[in-house]
Amino acid sequence: MAIGTGLLSDIKTVGALLRISDEKKDSQGKRVSEEETLKNHKDKITEFVNEHNMKVTFFEEVISGGSQLAKRPALENLLNNIENFDAIVVMELARLSRSGTTSQLIKDKVIQYRKLIIQLNPFQIFDIANKAMDGMFYDFSSGMNEYERRVIGARIKENKLIMSRAGLNASGSVPLGYVRNKQTKKLEIDETKAPIVREAFRLYQEGLGFNRIAEELNNAGYTGKTGNRFGRNTLKTMLTCETYKGFIVYHNVIKNGTKKEIIDTIRIPEAHPAIIDPEVFDALQQVRENRAERFGQINSREKDNVFPSILKDLLFCPVCGRKIRIAYEAKRKNHHIRKCYDWKLSNKPCENTGMLAEVVEKKVLQLVFKKKEEVEAKINELKSDDFTNYQEALEQQIADQEKQKKKLEIEFNVIRKAEKVYLMEKEESGFADELEEEAIAQDKQQNKEARIKVQQKLKEINEKLANVGSPEKEVKKLQEVINVIDEIKKNPSPEKMNMLLKRIIHKIYYDHVLPPEIASLGTKHPDRLKYPAKIKIEYVE
Repeated sequence: MAIGTGLLSDIKTVGALLRISDEKKDSQGKRVSEEETLKNHKDKITEFVNEHNMKVTFFEEVISGGSQLAKRPALENLLNNIENFDAIVVMELARLSRSGTTSQLIKDKVIQYRKLIIQLNPFQIFDIANKAMDGMFYDFSSGMNEYERRVIGARIKENKLIMSRAGLNASGSVPLGYVRNKQTKKLEIDETKAPIVREAFRLYQEGLGFNRIAEELNNAGYTGKTGNRFGRNTLKTMLTCETYKGFIVYHNVIKNGTKKEIIDTIRIPEAHPAIIDPEVFDALQQVRENRAERFGQINSREKDNVFPSILKDLLFCPVCGRKIRIAYEAKRKNHHIRKCYDWKLSNKPCENTGMLAEVVEKKVLQLVFKKKEEVEAKINELKSDDFTNYQEALEQQIADQEKQKKKLEIEFNVIRKAEKVYLMEKEESGFADELEEEAIAQDKQQNKEARIKVQQKLKEINEKLANVGSPEKEVKKLQEVINVIDEIKKNPSPEKMNMLLKRIIHKIYYDHVLPPEIASLGTKHPDRLKYPAKIKIEYVE
């Protein structure tokens, strides 16, 4: 509520807060420089205080958001010195705060020291300490400002999601080696910086660790985006950034108390030119995970005082192939398998749903204990004088793999012929069908991976067949599996059980794809029990 201007003559000193967003734009959507906006506000406040013979102290900040007072040092400094002023001056009330919590802290401080708040646009004086109506209008304005902040935030997030799904760069930052095209909103390779990225990946491919790579780059005179020397954390971020293989990756994050939780991840391949070949990138990530697992250095997502799930780092999605996250829910005091939020090449979200981890843990242990019976039967067969059954089984496996190998070779020839025909048509017409090229490339890669896997399997079976007459080595290996399972049966701590499972299990494929009408039901709906998860264990050979 405005107070008569006669009160202005009693105000001798004011503290003026100059706050703008670091993303401020004009009415045409053009970004406005921070210096220009601050100067405009400062000139208007200076004109006002000079007109009324006031002495002013300015407190300036350029910040976006800042819902916590600790993140706004200028405002905190003003409030700590509020007793030295008769009033606080701002261009508009929203410049003080768009957060209800911070607005209330300011209000309490103003009432405690019986100070005024002057808003210049539109002009209004708030005498909150003495007039209840002013306090009500202040609360109403603060509430509207917070509502506007939430609406703007939701709109910005939705725009970023839409841009990401379209393969556009929605992030505020651009990784070293790329520049953002202002017209297309896509990333383009910066050939002046891309060699630094390629060199970092080359060194990593040679087996160097993050510290050594940083040292090599620094010695070569390379610097990061801001001109600083490279450090371990910078290199770790760079060498795990999927942007470099041509992917757009956007995490939809929500706040869960003081924590942030990723509820969805958009992953769009071939959204921009790759600096690092995707196959090379993925292979290096697998090497990194294997190194970390071997030396027990995989970072836990769990708190130090919370036990992990016994299936930690073992669950994989058979639909999209990625590792599935298991999170601890403090309120329910249990672990929950998260829905797989990965996006496939078809731009449709993975349909694998989550569930209570305890159910899957029990199922896995049942299968592991059953595995012991199979291993014991195999040991007895190996120890017997008659290896006929065992040898026949191996020979049948070789025959099956040879059939699969021949089938894949025929398939490869078909793909090569299709590619040849496409290239001839492309040359004749001068028209490139990107979807057709993508399909051929994908078929070739899948065929290559399958042929490599068959070749490895044949090698393993032939080695076993060669040792049929002297099975001691195979028996010893199988006995170690039994020993591990016996240790698991003793029900050790979750950490130790997880470690034991990793000694005999390579991957656990968790499949909980539900019919759409069932997936739309609540997680506790009884109809969901009719669709248990399918579990397939891939054991260490």
